Amino acid sequence: DATSAWRRAALAAFDGGLVIDQLVRALQARHTMEDFSAAASFFDSALGRRVTLAENAAQKITDDAMVKAEGGAILAMNLAMVTGMQASGLLPYSMSQDEMIAMLNDQRGAIATELERSIYIQAAFTYAEISDADMQAYADFLTGPVGRDFYAALNIAISDVLNARARDFGEIFAELLQESAL
Repeated sequence: DATSAWRRAALAAFDGGLVIDQLVRALQARHTMEDFSAAASFFDSALGRRVTLAENAAQKITDDAMVKAEGGAILAMNLAMVTGMQASGLLPYSMSQDEMIAMLNDQRGAIATELERSIYIQAAFTYAEISDADMQAYADFLTGPVGRDFYAALNIAISDVLNARARDFGEIFAELLQESAL
């Protein structure tokens, strides 16, 4: 059944160990440890440890909010999944990438509204115990060259890995369905 195939494909394509391993390799392919030593120093500071603990605790408590906050990334990955399903040859029709993007763009309005709301709620909850001065220092790190460079590299690696995993998911899912029509 489609639900079982979806779960099995997701577990295979988005295995946590596999994703982390590919993420590390993607970062190492473009960067050395020295590239991130200044960022590591921040995260090893008292403020860096406190902010990291708050962010980790918020993720464990608000899984539903985090899922909603990831909506934009999920929508972007949908294109990769549809592409993977089409590449498997099991889709009964062919769509151009422009047609796929148009189909997915129809979903953006509702997702954008909910995403914005979720981000504000999540941030308020996550950083409620961090002082204004510490939040300013954290914001300075994030918007300064060290934080910007670190997160830019991390975001590129995450995007590359998740898009590759999403394409694999689409192919695995279509193969598991063993059908000519979805």
